[in-house]
Amino acid sequence: MDDRIKAFLDELKLELAGFPENEIKEAMEYYEEYISDALEEGKSAEEILSRLDPAVKMAAMIKAETSIRKAQNNPGLKNYSKVLKYAYLGITRPFSILMFSLFIFTTYGIALLLFLGAIASAAAACVVISAFIYEAVKIPSNYISEIIGTVSSGIFFAAVCMLSAIGFYKLCRLFIQLSSGLVGRMLNKSHKSTAVIHESQEKRKSNSGLPLKICLVTILASLLITLVSGLPTRLFTIFNSMDPVGITVQEWKYDAASVKKIRIETAHTNIRLEKGNSDKIEISYGQPDWLEPETICKDGQLTFSEKSNGRLPLFSFISLHENSSEIIISLPEGFAPEALELVSRGGFVYIDSTSFNITVKTYTGNIYLEPGSGAKPAAITAATSTGIIQSEGANVGVKTADGQEYKVSAQDSSSSIILETIRGSIFINYIE
Repeated sequence: MDDRIKAFLDELKLELAGFPENEIKEAMEYYEEYISDALEEGKSAEEILSRLDPAVKMAAMIKAETSIRKAQNNPGLKNYSKVLKYAYLGITRPFSILMFSLFIFTTYGIALLLFLGAIASAAAACVVISAFIYEAVKIPSNYISEIIGTVSSGIFFAAVCMLSAIGFYKLCRLFIQLSSGLVGRMLNKSHKSTAVIHESQEKRKSNSGLPLKICLVTILASLLITLVSGLPTRLFTIFNSMDPVGITVQEWKYDAASVKKIRIETAHTNIRLEKGNSDKIEISYGQPDWLEPETICKDGQLTFSEKSNGRLPLFSFISLHENSSEIIISLPEGFAPEALELVSRGGFVYIDSTSFNITVKTYTGNIYLEPGSGAKPAAITAATSTGIIQSEGANVGVKTADGQEYKVSAQDSSSSIILETIRGSIFINYIE
């Protein structure tokens, strides 16, 4: 064999170093046979070598084709990285290098995003199930149905997240297969390799449905258990602003002479302040079965507070939405406490009496100020971070660095009304 041909083959083998031995052997046998046949046909060494690419490029093409087969059989970012790496080494024209670089950036970026989507979804499933189990552990043991409903809800949402992870993972593998096949067509890959690829795909299809079936069965089973527990019904009632079922009405009465300050604080029950027909301070509270009230009247301070009894999971999130039950505070005619504070996280606040100082604070609940006929206008300061402020149906809020603000003074009144909300809106309507 000519020394130049022998040197070419030695260089090719050297460039293939680090590749699997069987792949190197197969490639070397193929080109040795090709060269031998060409020599027997009477072609010269110069003619044979002129028809062959440089050893470096040929080695890159061989590695690329082998990597494509591996990426098709076992789609993954590692195998696809090798496909792009070896295919890139086999391209020499400047324009082709530019276009293939764009192809690499686009396809690898999409594959990476799909893979990260699968990882993020799987991680979300772990976080969700852990959070719901933690919430279930906090629920008092006498609420068995809520505990079961919370755990099954966690399993349901975790299974949905895992279903999403499987979807992202399968899309990532499919995208890598399609992209590898496209690279193969760019490199004029052989029909034999394509046949092997299709065969391996069929084998994978027969074994790839089990995780999907497990997720679907888990979703259906956990959803059924959650519905039977009654937890979704209670949450549906809250988030659709419906009146809770089975409200227990509690009432308290206090002598106005013994009360100087009043503070009412709810988690997400609506608060209504109005003028009463009695000489007593009357409080009427509609108690849902997931909340507990507490009232204290001591040293001239009347305090009402509301908290969760632990029955509902994720209550800090649930309490962002108003509970349609109400606490009504009825004040005697002419009664003016030194201070009156109404606070609610998610509940709305309705004010029908304003002949004294009032401070109102909410987080997501709206505030409605309707003093009623004949009421003296008071000095009003209203502020909201993300909501709106309206007076008599018109927007009156002035934009500030913290949201919107509205102020109005009243010369004939010493009463001061402060209305503050973070995410709610404020509506002021004086009836003359």
